[in-house]
Amino acid sequence: MNKKKAFNISLLFSLPYVGLGTYSLLGMSRSGPYYLENADIGFLLTLPVSFLGFGILFSEKDSFHIVILIQIGVFLLFWYLVYKFLLNRGKN
Repeated sequence: MNKKKAFNISLLFSLPYVGLGTYSLLGMSRSGPYYLENADIGFLLTLPVSFLGFGILFSEKDSFHIVILIQIGVFLLFWYLVYKFLLNRGKN
């Protein structure tokens, strides 16, 4: 698989996955700006990329900005890992 195709596929996979996790995290807190009744379903689906944000969200009061920054870092890391996985998978 060439680099451009792996880059595009990894972006199209990572962005909605981490985005759903971030949106679910922000919807879990009743005092949050995006309270959702069923945010726990999205959180459980995206647990591997949401556990750090979950811990910060419920340990600090009004930590929505910190959670968004953490989730941006998680997105970049997850995107890189998926990209490397696709490149290595294409070599074999």
